[in-house]
Amino acid sequence: MNAIRAGALAGARILVTRPAHQADGLCHAIAAAGGTALRLPLFAIMPAADDSELRQRLDAARGAAWWLFTSANAATAAITLLPPPWLPRVAAVGPATAAVLGAAGIQDIIVPPAEFSGAGLAALPEFADAAGRDCAIVTGEDGRTDLADALRARGGRVARVALYRRDVVTHAATAVVALIESCDAIVVTSLQSLERMYALTPAERRPALLQKPLLVPSPRVVEHARTMGFLTPPLLPDRVADAAFIDALAEWWCERR
Repeated sequence: MNAIRAGALAGARILVTRPAHQADGLCHAIAAAGGTALRLPLFAIMPAADDSELRQRLDAARGAAWWLFTSANAATAAITLLPPPWLPRVAAVGPATAAVLGAAGIQDIIVPPAEFSGAGLAALPEFADAAGRDCAIVTGEDGRTDLADALRARGGRVARVALYRRDVVTHAATAVVALIESCDAIVVTSLQSLERMYALTPAERRPALLQKPLLVPSPRVVEHARTMGFLTPPLLPDRVADAAFIDALAEWWCERR
């Protein structure tokens, strides 16, 4: 971290809503930039079944021409359950997912150039004609179906390989309100987390939530925040990575001060 970024968040209190096991890197980066990271994990990432069953799901997909990963959680689970090398070609929904796969030695991963979503994957030229192809979508139990729907509409044979699920984490309303009212901005890394945060906030305190600046991962979450009534246009980093999150927060905090 350079000297400018080292104090770029001095005095800022940033609420991080990632699952507990995924929050450390960003929280440490916020602290290194001079800020205070507040933690409010909204979901816990849990296996969708026992390891034996999940390995069978992956093994059954070995014959697919493509494995398409919709999240870093899906990539981490697959690597742990069935270590590479793998025969299929691999696509990732975004840079963070690709980084997990790349760290395991997987090469030639294709990633959407801008829209990091199922729709972005479906728009890649490699999937313009899916007729007769076997594609395995490695995902979570509550994953969106737009990618599978698009590939099937083009004649592809699609199998969804669900490796994990999101379990909600409960919090006392008083604790949620205290964190919202004391923070300067909130990092929300999924649409589901945004909705969960809203649901956890007592109705009479939601106006305070809706005034808070958000940092979100994609234009889709930006639009959803707008429709929910958030008053400040969310911050959108140039990529889904902790360093990019810190850069976006630092630029915002500098302008605010």
